[in-house]
Amino acid sequence: MPLITIMILIKNKIKKNFIHIILNINKKDINIHKYNYFIPFIFNLLGKDISPDAEPIVIYSFNMLILSLIVLFCFINIFGYFMALYLIKRLDLINRFPKINKFIKYYENTNFILLIIEISICLLFLIIIIVLNLFIFLRFILI
Repeated sequence: MPLITIMILIKNKIKKNFIHIILNINKKDINIHKYNYFIPFIFNLLGKDISPDAEPIVIYSFNMLILSLIVLFCFINIFGYFMALYLIKRLDLINRFPKINKFIKYYENTNFILLIIEISICLLFLIIIIVLNLFIFLRFILI
C-alpha cells in the first residue's frame, strides 16, 4: 500500500477515536439518553419497579411521588406557556420580526391547544391524588 493511503487510514482512525473519547459515546449512553424530557430521566433514577415484597405504604408513597411529579411538571409547562405568550405580547415580536410572523402565530395557536391538554392532565392527576388520599383517610377513620 502506498504511504498516502496508510496515512489517510491512520488519520481517519485518530479522528474516530478522538471523537469517541471526547464525546464518550458508547451504546449504553445512547440508550440511556434517548429522551429529551425530565420524567423518563427521573424514572430511570428512581427505578421503574418496586419489589413486590415492599410494604404497601412504600408502594403507595412511590405512586404518589410519581403522580406528584407529573403534576409538578404540568404546572411548570403551563407556567412556561403563559410566560412565552406573555413575552410574545410584551416584546411585540410580531411587529418587530415580520419575517417570522407565521411561526409566532403557529406557536400561539399550538400552545393554546397544548395548554388545554396540559391543564386537563394536571387536573386529572390532581383529582386522582385527592380521591386516593381521601379514600385511604376515610378507610382509616372508619376502621
